[in-house]
Order: sequence, then structure tokens, then C-alpha cells
Amino acid sequence: MAIYHFSVKAISRSDGRSAVACAAYRSGEKLVCDYYGKEQDYTKKTGVEHTKIYAPENTNPDLLNRQKLWNTVEKVENRKNSLLAREFEIAFPQELNQEQRQNLLDELCQGIVKKHGVVVDAAIHAPHVEGGSDDRNYHAHIMFTTRAISKTGEFEAKKYRDFSRDDGTKTVSQWRSDFADLVNDQLEAIGSKERVSHLSYEDLGNGLEATKHEGYEVTQLRRQGIKTEISLENDAIKQRNAEKIRDEQVITGLDQEITVSERLIFDLSKEKTDHDKKQAEAQKMAVIAAQRKIEHDRDRFIELQKQYSDFSNSYFVTENNKNQLLATITAPEEKKRVKKEKFLQLFDFIENYDIEKVVHDLKKIGEQLEKSGVPLPLPEPEKLSLWDKLKGKKPAYAHSYATISDYDEHVAPVVEKYKEYQNLKTARLERWERDDREQAKETEQLQREKQAIERENAKRYESERNQRYQSQRDFETEQPKPRPKNDFEP
Repeated sequence: MAIYHFSVKAISRSDGRSAVACAAYRSGEKLVCDYYGKEQDYTKKTGVEHTKIYAPENTNPDLLNRQKLWNTVEKVENRKNSLLAREFEIAFPQELNQEQRQNLLDELCQGIVKKHGVVVDAAIHAPHVEGGSDDRNYHAHIMFTTRAISKTGEFEAKKYRDFSRDDGTKTVSQWRSDFADLVNDQLEAIGSKERVSHLSYEDLGNGLEATKHEGYEVTQLRRQGIKTEISLENDAIKQRNAEKIRDEQVITGLDQEITVSERLIFDLSKEKTDHDKKQAEAQKMAVIAAQRKIEHDRDRFIELQKQYSDFSNSYFVTENNKNQLLATITAPEEKKRVKKEKFLQLFDFIENYDIEKVVHDLKKIGEQLEKSGVPLPLPEPEKLSLWDKLKGKKPAYAHSYATISDYDEHVAPVVEKYKEYQNLKTARLERWERDDREQAKETEQLQREKQAIERENAKRYESERNQRYQSQRDFETEQPKPRPKNDFEP
């Protein structure tokens, strides 16, 4: 049996709503709302049979993209109480198949574009049978902008007023009538004898009572299972109407309207359940992470406390032995030598245990655990036997986080001396290294000078040798002069 359902809704920012979020839910897509800086992901939503955007021919192509369209709307409608969009919610007769439902949607949306010059974003939803909805509850959400498209393809500076005040009542009535005509045309085209009417119970004269408008807040409370005076009154009216109805077509129509509401309630309930599950999972993971950190800190605390205890046992025994030994020495030089030797031994303890960092980390983690309300794992005091107690023996002194003040009082000053010692040692090493470098430079310079002298001597020696050699050759090759004749020779 064919039913009729056509309602008009407003999507307003003053109600805490977002056009991007509504579009994401109706289309089953993931959209990012720039206004709120929030991602709206409904890609896991089932039952979205068909989606389509309708617009005037000269519309800017960017506005045909769902993400850009509704973010542009959120940007243009910049007041805190802006009306972001309007919505028609319609139900399809069960007699129509998928193709016929889409044809009916096309005719209606194209009519809205032609009459008001707006951009329309429509989605057909299938019934959520597993959620208890009627398997005939095919319905559509038709969102459209509050501003028409101008000649330039962008939104007009001013909103159209077709749905405002008195004109709005006439406009809605006309669209209810037009949609009824479109439905009846489709039913006639498929050969069905069923017909629908947009008229109220009073106009039809069937004796049924009209329910009161519940509004957004009452509807939200109803979806949460909270009864209000208006919702209780409407439920009573619906009950009385059901008792009066005898016509099967009217009964089916009411059932279909209830089915539409149930579908919306189920979708919202499922959305809230999914959100609650995610929140619970996030909280659970946060608790687990915090617990793991506490366990890690506790283990680290035990490790550091053990290092501090081992250090303290060695340090304070050595310190006590040093004091006892010094008390027995009278020679100043020997006392000075022993004192230095013991200090170096204490310095070795400080360096090997890196005790300053150990104490710093131990204090920090201990404070964190105390702040978290976690009992600190301190060592148990030594248990004495009855005989030891009778002998007056005292439990061994346990070095731990609880006695960390011993470090501040006795060890910290020595640590400062250790730092001074290290600084002096470092300075001495640097001075030695600097002296070694300067000595190496001097040695290298002397070596270069020596080599230069040797090269100069070798050069001079070679020159002198060559001169001697040349002189000798000249002497050997020189012709002897003829001896002068005397007077007696012929």
C-alpha cells in the first residue's frame, strides 16, 4: 500500500549542527569540516543506495564537489546562528523499484533547482532491516542551500526568501502537493492503482487527530528514550488515531511514518553506540598505557634504589674505615698520603656508579610514583631473632630511597670535590697536551732548521768539490811553456 511522507527541516548552527556533518552522514562519505576542524567519517555506514548533486548549469564546478560545496556554505554562512541548509525528507512507495525511486528523486530535485536556483544534495537510504526497520522503508534526504546561484556561478550575496514567514508556508504546502503529484504519476506509470495525498487528516475529514510539532530538542530527547509532555501527548494521539482507523491504507501510512522515525532513531543510536565504543576503547588504551608506565617506573625505581644501596654500602664503609685509620696516624705526611688515597677510592665509587645521575633519577621517579598514589617498593627492615634482640643487636642500617638524605648530607659535598678534582685533572691533562704540542712544534722546527743547515752544507761542499775538480783538470791539460834558449845553443 502506497504511503506519503514529506517533511521539511532546517539545519542551523545555533542548534550545534554542521552542514558538512549532515552531508557526510547522508552520503555515507568521509568529509572534513573546515569550520569546526573536524573529520566526519561515515564510510562504514550501510544502506546508502544512491547519492547525487543537482545544480544550475552555470554553477562553479567546485560547488559540485560535496566536500567543497558544504565547506563553502559553512564559510559563507558565518554567523553563529546561521541557517546553513534546508532539508526535505521523503518516503518512497513500496511499489517502486530502485530505478523508479531514482527517477522520482531526479524529478523532485530538478524541480527544486529550477524553482529556487539552489544546489541540491540528495541521498536515498535503504531500510535498515537488521536494526528492526520495515523493509519497505526506502526514504531520501534532500539537502539544499539557502542561497541561490548567481550569474557568475557563485552563491548570491543574499538568501532567497521563498521559505520565510507566510511565503514559506505557501512554498512548503506547494511542494507537498507537487511531491504527491510526482508520486502518483510514478504509480500510474507502473500500472499501480495506489494513490497518495498530501492533505491533513482534517482536510481529508477522516476524523483523525493531528499530532503537535515536537521540535528538535523534543525529538532528540525522544531518540534518547526520554519522554516529554509533548511526546507523551503525541503518543496518546497516535494511539487514539490507531483505534479509530479502519481503513487499511491509512493504517499502512501511519506504520510507514513510524518506520521512518524508527530508522532515524536506530541510525542515531548506532552512531552514538559506535562513538561510545571508540571512547571506551580510547580510555581503555589510555589506562593500559598509564599502568604500563607505572610498572616501568616501579621497575626502574627498584633498579636505581638497588644501585644507590650498593654504592652507599661500599662508600660509607670506606668512609668509616678512612676516619678510623686517620685517627691512628700522627705523622702529617703519612696522614696526608692516606687521606688522598682514600679520597681517590671514594672518587672511584662516585665515578663507577655515576651516583649523581642515579640519585637524580631515583628522586624524580620516586616523586612521580608518590604523586600517582603508588606505594614505593622500599626494602624490608632486617628481622632479628629473639637471641639477637636479647643481646641488644640493632637491625642493619638499610640504605634506600627513604634514607636518601644521607646522600645530600654526606656524599653530595664529596661529589662536588670530585667534580673539582675532575676539572683540575682535565685542566692538567689539557695543559700537558698543550705542552706536548708546543714541544712537538719546537722539535719539528729544530729538525727543519737542522735539515736546512745540512742541505746548505751539502750544497757548499758540492760546490767546493766541483771547483777543486775543475782546477785539477785545468792543471793537467795546460801545455808546458818552451824553455828559453841560451847563447851557446845553435
